[in-house]
Amino acid sequence: CDSYTSSECDSNSDCEWVVNIETGNCSDINNGAECYATNQCSWYNAGNYGYLYDNCYGGTYTYDNSYCEELEFQLGDINADSSINILDVIEIVNLILESEYSQVADMNYDGNVNVLDVVLVVDIILGN
Repeated sequence: CDSYTSSECDSNSDCEWVVNIETGNCSDINNGAECYATNQCSWYNAGNYGYLYDNCYGGTYTYDNSYCEELEFQLGDINADSSINILDVIEIVNLILESEYSQVADMNYDGNVNVLDVVLVVDIILGN
């Protein structure tokens, strides 16, 4: 998932897009290299009466460090509440009724969500 764009990530049920945006004020930067690195601020230095004034200006900057990561899930925990229980059975039944697929619900990895997957989740709940 780590090489996916936002749209590729959103279209893959095994991945999740993590928004990580950093913002800052250009005037808080006191180093020319850092100022230029933002690609949104400008560095200005001018001498005045023998003193050198260095300033980073341009308002604010934004870094978009968002990324796609692989979802970690527990097989059978359809509603992702960290517990396999009757609510997950209900979710699997709903998937079956709506003819939808979820990798988390496909307990036997056969590419289908069906009654057998319900039975396997119930076995987990009962401790069998």
